Amino acid sequence: MNAQTSPALAGQVEPPVRPLLLDNETVPTHRCKVCGALWRELGDGTWNLRSDRARSCCDNAPMGAQIEPLTVGQLQPLLAEDLRTRLNMHQSWEADANAKAERLAQHLRAVLEIARTWQPDYATKMDRDTLAYAAAEC
Repeated sequence: MNAQTSPALAGQVEPPVRPLLLDNETVPTHRCKVCGALWRELGDGTWNLRSDRARSCCDNAPMGAQIEPLTVGQLQPLLAEDLRTRLNMHQSWEADANAKAERLAQHLRAVLEIARTWQPDYATKMDRDTLAYAAAEC
């Protein structure tokens, strides 16, 4: 909701993001009006790109009139999209980890099958105990 949609807020300006987010170093505070790149002003005169990329208007160019502070209302959808992206990334990692764990388990079962047939004369009691323990775990 902003001043244009709420009669109670008429005449009020939505607060900028910067004072609200001093502790969160990943949240953007500004946006380029030309290319839409998101930036974080670090407070010491330096800037940190928070988008995947910036165009020539922002790439190694002085921050000027093309940069505008983000308001809380502008930031909410950006954070929601960032959260969705991170969630999808974590779900992908989980699926990859589960697939790798299953392949590893299949490999270990195959190795154990081979190891169970291993009965050389030089097998020590420790070798036989290890095989017995592995068989009990599977």
